[in-house]
Amino acid sequence: MDVPVLAGVRESNETHLHHGIQTVLATGATSVGMLGLSFKSGTDDLRDSPLVAMAEHLVGKGLKVRIYDPEVNVSRLVGANRRYIDQSIPHIGSLMCAEPGPVIDESDVLVVGLRTPAVVRELVARCREDQVIVDLVHLPNREQLRGQYRGVCW
Repeated sequence: MDVPVLAGVRESNETHLHHGIQTVLATGATSVGMLGLSFKSGTDDLRDSPLVAMAEHLVGKGLKVRIYDPEVNVSRLVGANRRYIDQSIPHIGSLMCAEPGPVIDESDVLVVGLRTPAVVRELVARCREDQVIVDLVHLPNREQLRGQYRGVCW
């Protein structure tokens, strides 16, 4: 059966990923904080995560990248999930932070791929006016965020 909408999903996802990466690169920033990494909230599954692909691309462009995802503990990854990370971005452990604070505080651009209440609270409390916030998840309370807000792909 021909299902045109499903046939276009991969290309659409790749277009969104490219747009998000270009939005970050266009800022000219040298440090990027990523809040969220897994394929979907509530899991540590990193396989085919667009956020992993974005992190890999940004690191490859020479940007300093810091990542916070409360569900991802690299030392606990196993099986196909572990193999994927070892092949895609083996140095990810050195990019991860245990708390969102340092990621927010030490970054010029914040890529938000996780919208848990804790992350939203930290963003509202800590983001600065000189930061660019690239929202990939349609954050609630956007009007409370300081900084240059850019909603992407939602």
